[in-house]
Amino acid sequence: DRKLREEMQLEFRRIQRELGVTTINVTHDQREALVVSDEVIVMDGGVIQQKAKPAETYCQPCNAFVASFIGVTGFISGTVQAVSGNHVTLASGGLMLAGLAGDPGHPPQPGSAASGAIRAEQIRLAAAAEHLGTLDTVMPGVIADAIFEGERVVYEVRVPALDDAMLRVFDHDPAGHSQYDSGTAVYVGWNARDLRVYSV
Repeated sequence: DRKLREEMQLEFRRIQRELGVTTINVTHDQREALVVSDEVIVMDGGVIQQKAKPAETYCQPCNAFVASFIGVTGFISGTVQAVSGNHVTLASGGLMLAGLAGDPGHPPQPGSAASGAIRAEQIRLAAAAEHLGTLDTVMPGVIADAIFEGERVVYEVRVPALDDAMLRVFDHDPAGHSQYDSGTAVYVGWNARDLRVYSV
């Protein structure tokens, strides 16, 4: 049961701090890794992909694998159009999307294939484009699925302009917002700082 698991994770963290002991916890549970750890090591095939504090691992994943493993992330395939410092322009479906290099030390190169990663909680959803006017990127989409989880609704949105990419969107205020049924035309939007672009 989820509630019991969450209580056990918090209790485990309390005991760790109380005893002041170093522990190594091996888990596939993303939330558990973030909650009970001072440092998270993400591995793939026995190779360390990223070693960082939980907030850095979540907010600044160093590659597409870490971005997909921690959190709920949508990916947009494309080609790097331009790079200026840490800023990257990703061409996808005929659109130019502004984003940031996922690994600033090794940014993708112009002309190379790349993948833009964006977290479900960083995407906004609205019935009209003008409701997303302050965001850097706004485009139409269609609700493919809506899953009510109590404290939030998880939407899967198909975006025709991005070669029918499927993006997941969290609505953390289902009681205060309109709820959309499958097939509903909507708009999605996000800020450039939230789109992380990785070489593939």
